[in-house]
Amino acid sequence: MLEAARNQGNVIYAIAIREMEAQYGKMQLGYFWAIAEPSIWVAMMLILHIFIKSLVGVSNMPALTFTVTGVMPYLLVVRTWQSIGTAIDGNGPLLTLPRVTPLDLVLSRSLVFLCTYGTTFVIFIVIATWIEGTWPPERPFEVIFIFICAWLFGIAVGFGTMPLIRAYPSLDHFTMFVRRTFLWTGGVWAPIVNFPTSTWPYLMMNPLFHLTELMRSAWFKSYETPTGNIGYVLAVILVLLTIGVTAERIIRRMK
Repeated sequence: MLEAARNQGNVIYAIAIREMEAQYGKMQLGYFWAIAEPSIWVAMMLILHIFIKSLVGVSNMPALTFTVTGVMPYLLVVRTWQSIGTAIDGNGPLLTLPRVTPLDLVLSRSLVFLCTYGTTFVIFIVIATWIEGTWPPERPFEVIFIFICAWLFGIAVGFGTMPLIRAYPSLDHFTMFVRRTFLWTGGVWAPIVNFPTSTWPYLMMNPLFHLTELMRSAWFKSYETPTGNIGYVLAVILVLLTIGVTAERIIRRMK
């Protein structure tokens, strides 16, 4: 059993290396794009934070660290979700190889994004905290756990919607719209305390809002989220993964 798990791990690792080369090796900027893209997002949201200071953030959360702890979980979720939608169809020929399964393709592609955005998050947060003096985080292990949960949520929502997109490709346009709304409804640019309390139950239906709230609560000593609930996030992840795995098996049996 251990030997089989080791062999499957080697398969996932090999596919992940192939995915990384495909994602960045052929780009003109290469692996630099992995840092350039988040840099653009952080700069945009930081400018937004400065211009509407009365609505974004609270006074005891420094602007740059606040922005990084919101943008990076968001990018990890949406990029992982987006990539999983095409993980199987984009690597269909690999399924003809022995030991390669659809789950291997999903895991290998998602691992590429975890490593990419995890490394970028470390670089950005070290720079931000050095500039603003917000190092170390209040609860570092919780920060790591929340970041991994953001990755798992991206996998879950991608895996949960993948069977529908494979059956009805036009639905990908709708999921693209949903991913964009996450930027404005996921707590990326403002904490929950800046919204009227009457809107909290509706805003917190979005698991990403829980993740950004929990991330900032774990990082800043001066902020404790009044609404973040990791149990809700884990429940959504479990439900979406169950739906995705079940639907994928049904589709495979029908072919």
